Amino acid sequence: MFMSFQFKETPRPKDQKPIVSLFYNGKQLGDSLDDNSDSNLFIRYHDDVHLGLFALCNWSPVMDELLGNESKVPPLLSPIAKMILHLGDTEQEINSLYTQTNYQCRLEENIVFLNYNEALHKGFYEKRKPSASIVNITKQLAEGTPLGMMSKEEISENIVKIFDVHRQLITNRSGYIDIDPEKKFYQFRVA
Repeated sequence: MFMSFQFKETPRPKDQKPIVSLFYNGKQLGDSLDDNSDSNLFIRYHDDVHLGLFALCNWSPVMDELLGNESKVPPLLSPIAKMILHLGDTEQEINSLYTQTNYQCRLEENIVFLNYNEALHKGFYEKRKPSASIVNITKQLAEGTPLGMMSKEEISENIVKIFDVHRQLITNRSGYIDIDPEKKFYQFRVA
């Protein structure tokens, strides 16, 4: 199913950080974001990474929640993800908490920011690939999800595609991202 999302940066006075809003069918999804940093890290655009996971990997609890979809994530969690998310002390507590969407979103946010951090330091993968360690950690954290079921090569290729679109978005400061999850289509378009 073809879908088009608009990212719109709103300029603000010099003493305030610019904000980015995400729209689908004319309706804003979630909150407007700034960089929440003194540095211009372009993190305000990071929802495009969630959108890329949704389109290319058939997995994004964050996008599912923003769109009002039922999450596709099975109630499985890798041992390393359990440790990172600190979900509870007993297996029963962990499994009951994990079925709640907010914990699935936390897992995705950890994966996104882990990848974002390396991408930031590698020019958002322009003419480069993610490190083997980032791909391995991503695969381990995403165990039991559609992302975790992909090969390491597929994960690496998708990360590069996602950050290619990210580079185009931050260069233009606004624009559209067109997707079709069934066809694994993910593309930037100038506003």
